Amino acid sequence: MALTMLWKSNSAAACCAFFVFNRLRGFILPLLLFATLYPTSTIVYGQCPATGSYNIATSQNWTAISGLGTCSSALVTSGSTFNGNVSLSYQGGGSTVTFDLSSLTINGNLSITSTASGNVFALADNTTLIVLGDLGDPTNNNLSYSLGTGSVLVVTGTVYGKNSNTITGTGGTISAGSLNFTPGDLNCTSGCPVVSVSNCTDTGTACQANNSGSGVCTGNYGGSISASGSTSTCSSSLNPGTLTASGYSGTIIRWEKSTDGGSTWSSINNVNSTYSPGSISTSTTFRVVVLNTYSNSNNCVSNSSTLTVTIGGPGAASTITGSSTVCKSSTGVSYSVSPISGATSYIWAYTGSGATIHGTSNAVTIDFSSSATSGTLTVKGTNSCGTGTVSSGFSITMNSGTEPVLNSISNVSGCSGSTISAVTVTASAGTLSSISWSNSNSNIGLAASGTSSGTFQVPSFTASNLGLNPVTATVSVTPVGTCGSGAPVSYTYTIYPNNVTPAVSISASSTSITCGTSVTITAKATNVGGGTVNYNFKIGGVSVQSSSSSTYTTTTFGNGNSFICDITITSSNCLTKTTASSNTVTMTVTGGSTPSVNLSGTSTICSGTSDTFTATASNVGGGTVTYNFKVNGTSKQNSTSNTYATSTLANGDVVSCDISIAGGTC
Repeated sequence: MALTMLWKSNSAAACCAFFVFNRLRGFILPLLLFATLYPTSTIVYGQCPATGSYNIATSQNWTAISGLGTCSSALVTSGSTFNGNVSLSYQGGGSTVTFDLSSLTINGNLSITSTASGNVFALADNTTLIVLGDLGDPTNNNLSYSLGTGSVLVVTGTVYGKNSNTITGTGGTISAGSLNFTPGDLNCTSGCPVVSVSNCTDTGTACQANNSGSGVCTGNYGGSISASGSTSTCSSSLNPGTLTASGYSGTIIRWEKSTDGGSTWSSINNVNSTYSPGSISTSTTFRVVVLNTYSNSNNCVSNSSTLTVTIGGPGAASTITGSSTVCKSSTGVSYSVSPISGATSYIWAYTGSGATIHGTSNAVTIDFSSSATSGTLTVKGTNSCGTGTVSSGFSITMNSGTEPVLNSISNVSGCSGSTISAVTVTASAGTLSSISWSNSNSNIGLAASGTSSGTFQVPSFTASNLGLNPVTATVSVTPVGTCGSGAPVSYTYTIYPNNVTPAVSISASSTSITCGTSVTITAKATNVGGGTVNYNFKIGGVSVQSSSSSTYTTTTFGNGNSFICDITITSSNCLTKTTASSNTVTMTVTGGSTPSVNLSGTSTICSGTSDTFTATASNVGGGTVTYNFKVNGTSKQNSTSNTYATSTLANGDVVSCDISIAGGTC
């Protein structure tokens, strides 16, 4: 290992001599070197420290690490670049090193060793640390990371760790070529920072957040890449010259390259706006990743457009993905293959008939006619140098099944709080593979939508109705078969409030009329539980209409007539009883004649002899007369009969008769 050192001197000139050991020749050459050294604030070493590492025993800031500035002032000076490797080692656990420079670039590896738990490497708010190499220690790095608000940690190589390390700091950003935390994972605590990693295969939550959510810019700030030389050749290699990124907004946090057409990417050890890859023998795609900072606490990442350097013909096509079973007459069926290295276009072919392929990229759609046949789909890449190796065949089988037709579904009702059974759906034609359903009112206790396969059921649920009136919901069920969806079928749920008492009230179109005026009595029944209601209208206690009609109309009301309505409910749900009586309404009728009644009979009889009394009513307007015969004021017979016979009269008894008229006219 050759160690090159530069010294700082306050003198105008100095000279020095040192030996360089030549490993190839095995001897030492004396070399006399004269150099003019000027004062400088940056001293660059190949390794800091030259041997071993800086030991961290207590929590401290980066700039306070003993010996770090002695090794190189660049390591403790904001805006500097240190060309070499730096090694830190935590002695014990529970210590935090906080990077506190506004910015620093380490053109090498930052090795951090931590064998105990509880050690943290932190970036203070609004700081940027760029490591053009690897971070951590692949064997002894039991370390967690903390990113302050607005901080940026860029590692162009691999971030190493193990034993379930954690990273925190929702206002920070981490960029890396790859993560390697085996054994274990890198997991976020209290939210993830913006995570942008070229190759993130770790199973922790940090990789789950990679290039996702608010960490991806909604606008494109990545710009584009151009090359100073040619970018394609049919030869075996090519030097494209200098690649230049332009038109981006923000800071380049890494260059990336892909040799499989963009399916996977690897990081390049460069954060400058230019990059010279040298001679390339494999078709390679390049891009830059740009961090756009639009406030101290909000960062997002954009990728530039890509630049591909194409060497020779396209590479081999990989496996095609898409639907292997397709229904006839299907359109827009998608198929794709991973991007083929070096391909500028794609040639797709199908051995069956009745298929129309749309597109010449790595993703196409196919329309299949009603007479399409089964076949094999292939693809190969092409460019100006020729065509690549064709993919393996992807078999497509045509299915000629019919869309399913559902049987009708009966409506369902139930009480609030009860369990509503599942509804099973059947088909009268076609074959069901699944059903989907939607519910117009999830307040009844059934979810707003769902699917079912195998059982083909809308699920059971606990009914809910917190009001006083029934609530309904319409469920639409759509059948799904192997070759598409059939027409939906709908049914309803009616959920009644539980343990309610029915009621009925009546009103008249008028309660004060002249004789012969038509009057309509209207009954309004409530809380009937969805049952069938019979309305029994009564005048003076006598039924005049008993039917399902809630109205009764007549012109024969007499003055003082009173009426009510009794209801009886059948086939009801959730009621405390099935009958109810209404309020009483009394009529005032003017302009008619006054009814009268005359009573006749034998006033002198022998004790025990039967006597018959006859009541003759007049001016009853053709109405129905009820005769109430009384003895000494006590009713003995109340009916439509105008005669009353008795053999139980005693001396001095008084017999009388009152009449009431229903339905009579004036």
